[in-house]
Amino acid sequence: MAGDAGFNMPRFYVKAAIVVCIMAIAASLRFPRDAVTGVLAGGALSIINLREMHKGLRVMLRMERPSARRLFFSGIFRLLILTSVIILIASMKLVNLLGLLIGFAVVPVLIAMEGLFYARRMQALEDREAPLCNQKPRQNL
Repeated sequence: MAGDAGFNMPRFYVKAAIVVCIMAIAASLRFPRDAVTGVLAGGALSIINLREMHKGLRVMLRMERPSARRLFFSGIFRLLILTSVIILIASMKLVNLLGLLIGFAVVPVLIAMEGLFYARRMQALEDREAPLCNQKPRQNL
Protein backbone atom coordinates (compact mmCIF):
# COMPACT_ATOMS: atom_id res chain seq x y z
CA MET A 1 0.00 0.00 0.00
CA ALA A 2 2.82 2.41 0.83
CA GLY A 3 4.73 1.81 -2.38
CA ASP A 4 1.75 1.28 -4.68
CA ALA A 5 1.21 3.94 -7.32
CA GLY A 6 -2.56 3.79 -6.82
CA PHE A 7 -2.53 5.02 -3.22
CA ASN A 8 -0.76 8.30 -2.52
CA MET A 9 -0.24 9.03 1.18
CA PRO A 10 0.61 12.76 0.86
CA ARG A 11 -2.57 13.23 -1.16
CA PHE A 12 -4.47 11.39 1.57
CA TYR A 13 -3.06 13.74 4.21
CA VAL A 14 -4.31 16.73 2.21
CA LYS A 15 -7.75 15.13 1.85
CA ALA A 16 -7.88 14.47 5.58
CA ALA A 17 -6.89 18.05 6.38
CA ILE A 18 -9.59 19.37 4.05
CA VAL A 19 -12.25 17.15 5.64
CA VAL A 20 -11.14 18.20 9.15
CA CYS A 21 -11.41 21.86 8.13
CA ILE A 22 -14.88 21.27 6.67
CA MET A 23 -15.91 19.54 9.91
CA ALA A 24 -14.57 22.49 11.91
CA ILE A 25 -16.49 24.97 9.76
CA ALA A 26 -19.65 22.91 10.18
CA ALA A 27 -19.08 22.74 13.94
CA SER A 28 -18.53 26.50 14.11
CA LEU A 29 -22.05 27.07 12.83
CA ARG A 30 -23.64 25.27 15.78
CA PHE A 31 -21.14 24.77 18.61
CA PRO A 32 -18.93 27.07 20.73
CA ARG A 33 -15.29 27.87 19.98
CA ASP A 34 -13.81 25.17 22.22
CA ALA A 35 -15.66 22.46 20.28
CA VAL A 36 -14.27 23.82 17.00
CA THR A 37 -10.74 23.89 18.39
CA GLY A 38 -11.32 20.34 19.64
CA VAL A 39 -12.22 19.18 16.14
CA LEU A 40 -9.17 20.91 14.69
CA ALA A 41 -6.83 19.61 17.41
CA GLY A 42 -8.20 16.06 17.21
CA GLY A 43 -7.92 16.02 13.43
CA ALA A 44 -4.39 17.40 13.49
CA LEU A 45 -3.26 14.91 16.13
CA SER A 46 -4.87 12.06 14.22
CA ILE A 47 -3.17 13.05 10.95
CA ILE A 48 0.20 13.40 12.70
CA ASN A 49 -0.29 10.02 14.40
CA LEU A 50 -1.13 8.38 11.06
CA ARG A 51 1.94 9.97 9.47
CA GLU A 52 4.20 8.63 12.20
CA MET A 53 2.64 5.15 11.95
CA HIS A 54 3.20 5.26 8.18
CA LYS A 55 6.86 6.16 8.73
CA GLY A 56 7.25 3.24 11.15
CA LEU A 57 5.65 0.87 8.67
CA ARG A 58 7.98 2.01 5.91
CA VAL A 59 10.99 1.41 8.18
CA MET A 60 9.69 -2.04 9.03
CA LEU A 61 9.12 -2.98 5.37
CA ARG A 62 12.55 -1.87 4.14
CA MET A 63 15.17 -4.46 3.44
CA GLU A 64 17.05 -3.44 6.57
CA ARG A 65 15.97 -5.39 9.61
CA PRO A 66 15.21 -2.98 12.44
CA SER A 67 15.42 -4.44 15.90
CA ALA A 68 12.19 -5.40 17.63
CA ARG A 69 13.21 -3.28 20.59
CA ARG A 70 13.52 -0.17 18.39
CA LEU A 71 10.12 -0.77 16.76
CA PHE A 72 8.46 -1.37 20.12
CA PHE A 73 9.92 1.70 21.78
CA SER A 74 9.22 3.96 18.80
CA GLY A 75 5.55 2.92 18.89
CA ILE A 76 5.32 3.35 22.65
CA PHE A 77 7.10 6.71 22.42
CA ARG A 78 4.63 7.89 19.77
CA LEU A 79 1.67 6.86 21.90
CA LEU A 80 3.15 8.47 25.03
CA ILE A 81 3.63 11.76 23.23
CA LEU A 82 0.09 11.60 21.82
CA THR A 83 -1.36 10.82 25.25
CA SER A 84 0.61 13.58 26.94
CA VAL A 85 -0.53 16.16 24.37
CA ILE A 86 -4.16 15.10 24.78
CA ILE A 87 -3.91 15.25 28.58
CA LEU A 88 -2.20 18.64 28.39
CA ILE A 89 -4.78 20.29 26.15
CA ALA A 90 -7.65 18.66 28.04
CA SER A 91 -6.34 19.74 31.45
CA MET A 92 -5.89 23.32 30.26
CA LYS A 93 -9.53 23.25 29.10
CA LEU A 94 -8.54 24.51 25.65
CA VAL A 95 -10.79 22.09 23.80
CA ASN A 96 -14.04 20.27 24.20
CA LEU A 97 -13.40 16.54 24.58
CA LEU A 98 -16.35 15.64 22.34
CA GLY A 99 -14.90 17.87 19.62
CA LEU A 100 -11.54 16.17 20.13
CA LEU A 101 -13.17 12.77 19.63
CA ILE A 102 -14.94 13.96 16.51
CA GLY A 103 -11.64 15.22 15.12
CA PHE A 104 -9.98 11.89 15.86
CA ALA A 105 -12.82 9.99 14.19
CA VAL A 106 -12.41 11.75 10.85
CA VAL A 107 -9.16 10.05 9.82
CA PRO A 108 -10.15 6.39 10.50
CA VAL A 109 -13.38 6.90 8.56
CA LEU A 110 -11.41 8.38 5.65
CA ILE A 111 -8.98 5.46 5.75
CA ALA A 112 -11.88 3.01 5.50
CA MET A 113 -13.44 4.98 2.63
CA GLU A 114 -10.14 5.19 0.73
CA GLY A 115 -9.64 1.45 1.23
CA LEU A 116 -13.10 0.70 -0.16
CA PHE A 117 -12.56 3.01 -3.15
CA TYR A 118 -9.16 1.45 -3.81
CA ALA A 119 -10.61 -2.08 -3.60
CA ARG A 120 -13.42 -1.11 -5.98
CA ARG A 121 -10.90 0.30 -8.48
CA MET A 122 -8.79 -2.86 -8.29
CA GLN A 123 -11.88 -5.05 -8.73
CA ALA A 124 -12.98 -3.04 -11.77
CA LEU A 125 -9.49 -3.37 -13.23
CA GLU A 126 -9.55 -7.13 -12.71
CA ASP A 127 -13.03 -7.39 -14.22
CA ARG A 128 -11.90 -5.52 -17.31
CA GLU A 129 -8.92 -7.82 -17.78
CA ALA A 130 -10.70 -11.08 -16.87
CA PRO A 131 -12.81 -11.48 -20.04
CA LEU A 132 -9.65 -11.34 -22.14
CA CYS A 133 -8.13 -14.22 -20.21
CA ASN A 134 -11.24 -16.37 -20.10
CA GLN A 135 -12.00 -16.39 -23.82
CA LYS A 136 -12.08 -19.79 -25.42
CA PRO A 137 -10.01 -20.25 -28.53
CA ARG A 138 -11.93 -20.52 -31.77
CA GLN A 139 -12.30 -23.95 -33.22
CA ASN A 140 -12.28 -24.25 -36.98
CA LEU A 141 -14.62 -26.94 -38.20
